[in-house]
Amino acid sequence: MSRGSRSGARGQQENVPSQLLRDHENQQVFELLGRKCTTLATSVAQLYQAMPPNSQVWGKQGCGVLCLVKDNPRRSYFIRLFDLKERRLTWELELSSQLVYSAVTPYFHTFPGDECQAGLNFADEAEARDFYALVEEKVQKRQQRMEKRQLPPPPPPVNEERRAMTLPRSPMPGGDMNGPSKQPNSPSGSLNLVTMDIQNPDITSSRYRGLPVPTATEKKKGKKKISKADIGAPSGFKHVTHVGWDPNTGFD
Repeated sequence: MSRGSRSGARGQQENVPSQLLRDHENQQVFELLGRKCTTLATSVAQLYQAMPPNSQVWGKQGCGVLCLVKDNPRRSYFIRLFDLKERRLTWELELSSQLVYSAVTPYFHTFPGDECQAGLNFADEAEARDFYALVEEKVQKRQQRMEKRQLPPPPPPVNEERRAMTLPRSPMPGGDMNGPSKQPNSPSGSLNLVTMDIQNPDITSSRYRGLPVPTATEKKKGKKKISKADIGAPSGFKHVTHVGWDPNTGFD
């Protein structure tokens, strides 16, 4: 089975087909991707969602051909589900740096969707494993780019003019500009100064105390915005039947 169908400029990625589909079925999927879009992984899967108000139970929302799409015009990556019978896109999710994509079983993956927790039930475990590895790779790269953008800029270099202004001035011959001159008959360059205590009644152990450390004021608490990471995963999922794919009859 051919691995790609698009040819063009040097270094251009090719569409990755599914081993469960025939050549003409893979070609139909590639035509549904859109202009300058490439699928990095293709498989057959079912889409499950834990829709409110019963968010603890999985509900089947659709099935079809699942693709991890690199959308060059939108400069992003998407998980997209296509219906070959109706020849249209039925569901999609954009990959973000905050996406938590988990493989709870070799064939069932879960992640927070736009409105609720979502799950993908793959027909082939090998394609599910490849799909998971690619999603994790793209999410980690997005996280690394976000961390680089948040780093503070390096300090500006010190030019020669500013460096000359900060250097100490050399002492005049025979003495320091800010201090007494060196005694000519002194055997050493140091001055023999006599120290004496100066009594000040205002400076006592009871009066000289450290100031209290100021504490930061409590920030105003606003309404917390719910993100995708706050959406919990449904519990009690039970895999009753595994989705299969037959080239003649479709899903079984």
